[in-house]
Amino acid sequence: MVVAALKLAALASVAAVLFAGCANIEPRWSSGAPVPEDAVFLRELLSETIPEIPAPSRLRPCCAFGSGIRVRLGPIPVPGIMLDNIISPGDVGTHRYDNGLLSLQRGDDGIEIVRESNGLVYTCRGGFLDTAHVRDYADWTVYLAAQIARAADSGTTLTLRNEGAVRRVHIKPLPPQLVSRAELRDAVIALSQYIAFQLSIWHEISTWLGWSASAAFSEEASAFSPEDLYSNLVGIKIAGRVMADGRASSEREFNAQVSENLIKAVDLLGGVSADVGRRAAAYVDGIWWQSEKRLPSADLVLKRNMDIGEVIAPWRVSMSHWSRDAEEAIKQYCGGDDQPILLRNPSTYQGYELRQFATLELRLEADTAARLPIPLPPGGVLTQNDFPRLIEAIRKTNDERYGRRASTPIRMQDESQR
Repeated sequence: MVVAALKLAALASVAAVLFAGCANIEPRWSSGAPVPEDAVFLRELLSETIPEIPAPSRLRPCCAFGSGIRVRLGPIPVPGIMLDNIISPGDVGTHRYDNGLLSLQRGDDGIEIVRESNGLVYTCRGGFLDTAHVRDYADWTVYLAAQIARAADSGTTLTLRNEGAVRRVHIKPLPPQLVSRAELRDAVIALSQYIAFQLSIWHEISTWLGWSASAAFSEEASAFSPEDLYSNLVGIKIAGRVMADGRASSEREFNAQVSENLIKAVDLLGGVSADVGRRAAAYVDGIWWQSEKRLPSADLVLKRNMDIGEVIAPWRVSMSHWSRDAEEAIKQYCGGDDQPILLRNPSTYQGYELRQFATLELRLEADTAARLPIPLPPGGVLTQNDFPRLIEAIRKTNDERYGRRASTPIRMQDESQR
């Protein structure tokens, strides 16, 4: 009975997160107000209106790194729960802006269930992709773009939901000389992508420092896991592509376009079946993660990817260690081609530093501040400018905990061979 009660408690804790807000019905975006006649910068937008998009209010419930992951509740293992996070490219489902586990959508023939089926898809040229992360940051990018575009001539301050800190984004007016050198749409997209990636970095930092969307379940195991930042940037790029094509004028159109472009991205990156994906996860068991650990143990993940530079490279399993088995697997499942697709993560646009137009302000909550590995700046406020030194401090702690170069994909004893 005790085990059964613990199992039910664990499921209830997870369900509280998974099913939050699952009964929303489209559409939630309003068509937006007409572009003001005196808003000089806005006249260059291709659409006559800018949608009023609500800020994302949920995190999609996915995915700890690994396959066949077991769970414990406090010190007690919970039997009968095993998380198989790996999915096939054809299983990603339909995108839904700001989705939980599932949502409802009003269609021509009534109301239908929209199911995203998020998970980890292994790709030969992009490593593991967490489709929940892809979708989350596609949503953040389009939300930010709408806010920037609506306030391009005046600037604005956005207050976002707390993540271990009160988060505010201060956006300055875009200067006429910048807008005159390119379409305003391109400038808005560039700035929204920049801010979205900064938000994604803070999410990884905050979970490392102990913040969790659910008080019942720690997310420290997923902080900076091997696929997170690359997956975030894939979503940011997808949203940028959709907006550049002028296909984000409504929530329904945006959802359809993200769905289509996600499938294209997985195909371009060389997505493989769930069976092969599980073999890929097993191949790095004991190197990137350890299957004997149970969630929510932070020790489930052994390797943390903290690269936030101008170019983001994916971690592919062939990087973990060399062997004839790995070489044969790549030939068999990837046609011998696992050359990475690198993603640019620009911090400038048309010669301007993007950070001069947008500041992510973070007023830390007490619990988060107590675990901060660097001194708080004067005034007790962090910005994205503090991220590099903060991540270096986290990297040092990570290496002390899990061994030298625990922030690289390479198994230690194989370093001399590479």
